[in-house]
Amino acid sequence: MQAAQPDSTPMKPTFIHLFRQCLPWLFWTVSATPLFILMGLGLFTRYLADDYSTSGILKLQGFWGAQTYWYAAWSGCFSYNFFISLIEIAGVAIVPWLPMTAIFLLIVSMIVTFRKLFTAMGIELGLGWIALLSNIILFGTIKSFHDFQQVIFWQTGIMSYQVNLILFSLEATMFLERFILSPSKTRLKREYLLWYLVFFISGGFAETWVVMQISLLGLAFICIMFTRLPNKKEILLMLGGGFIVSWLALLVMAYAPGNMNRNTIMAGLSVQLLVSSLIRAFWDVPQFLLEWSHDNTLLVVMLLTSGLAVGLFTKSDSKRASCHIGLGALLFLNIYIVMWAGFVPQFAVMGIRPVDRALFMPMFLLLWAYVLFGVFLGAGLRVMIKPVIRVAAQAGLLLALAYMLFLLPVRFALTYYNLAAPLSMYALHWDVRDSYLRQVAASGQTKVVVESLRRNPDLHAIQSTFWIEGDLQDLPNHWINSVAANYYGLKSITLKYPVKSSP
Repeated sequence: MQAAQPDSTPMKPTFIHLFRQCLPWLFWTVSATPLFILMGLGLFTRYLADDYSTSGILKLQGFWGAQTYWYAAWSGCFSYNFFISLIEIAGVAIVPWLPMTAIFLLIVSMIVTFRKLFTAMGIELGLGWIALLSNIILFGTIKSFHDFQQVIFWQTGIMSYQVNLILFSLEATMFLERFILSPSKTRLKREYLLWYLVFFISGGFAETWVVMQISLLGLAFICIMFTRLPNKKEILLMLGGGFIVSWLALLVMAYAPGNMNRNTIMAGLSVQLLVSSLIRAFWDVPQFLLEWSHDNTLLVVMLLTSGLAVGLFTKSDSKRASCHIGLGALLFLNIYIVMWAGFVPQFAVMGIRPVDRALFMPMFLLLWAYVLFGVFLGAGLRVMIKPVIRVAAQAGLLLALAYMLFLLPVRFALTYYNLAAPLSMYALHWDVRDSYLRQVAASGQTKVVVESLRRNPDLHAIQSTFWIEGDLQDLPNHWINSVAANYYGLKSITLKYPVKSSP
């Protein structure tokens, strides 16, 4: 009698299996909703405030002339000066696409970095969960500040603040790939020179960031010294050189003649003032975090809950569980120190806490570390608790996270979705005004009167937003009006009240 052949038909995935596969993407969709809304609203952005100034100088003095002008007359941020002029070559047409591009690149760069980091730590985690973490970190940073519009939508803000974070994620990705995941690969001298060049360029975008970069590289150097990595000398060479060139970038910016025009306090910088700034910033950081956590309690809970929930879905070696928790705590502590460094420049120059747009960078890194601490904690707990308890914890945390996603990201998305109609009207009015100003400038007129967007009833819903606050002002001698007039080739731009609202 012939033996029965085994059934070779592949088993169909069960409903539970399919549900577990789709679950992270369901959460990702909800968490991505406010980011998609912001990307869409960015299409209505036009020149605001300083954008007129940078574009005007480019038109008057050319690309290389603009580099000399800004370094000598306003700011030593050489990388920012270079790339903002490069962007300005495309004119205002590129501005509506910058918010969408920056958000997309920041999310993608975080996802790639997290995948490399988890791989280096021996943690298996699905792409959906990683994408969810990236969305929540960026949303949490945005939600933390009232004036986030200056970083998300403003061309000047994107180039000053978001670009640094994208570069940081890419640098972290390359570090993990080249020195941790592929330690046996031979590194030539030119690769180290490329690393140093990248650190020098990234440090030249903003004073706040270069100080944070110096602290990041210094802390990483100290931590690596106490490890037993086989390529420790190579890593220390890269970090040490990056630390030195970052200081060089800071000196290039600090000694720019334009700093004296931007802020006369720069002339009085001294060792005593810097020490005082370090102390004042040290005590202000915990005060700021207390205020932030008090004003954003639900957000603080949501960020930690997301990390814990995702951590319970990881797969890792049980022997490394306690190591993961310890590393998460060390990472969070180090980023706290980096945040302190981010407070120092503003205290040194202005004697006050940094404005929201400058706080965006240290807050982003702090939340990045805070959520990762939750993931590492969840991954450690996963191997320490019984399977039944683990399943119950997963279900409870996901339910709590779903509820908080509805209260924060979803409600945020609905609120800003309501701005789509007035912002589309704003873009229409701006484009009409832009066309008119170009026409009258071409006809030889020098003094022009245009309708005020600030007083337009069609735009009442966005009067308190940066789209209007950064637009032309009621006073004809206001600096925004002056730089806008230079951009259009006029002597002055005066506003008048609109006669009636648009049909």
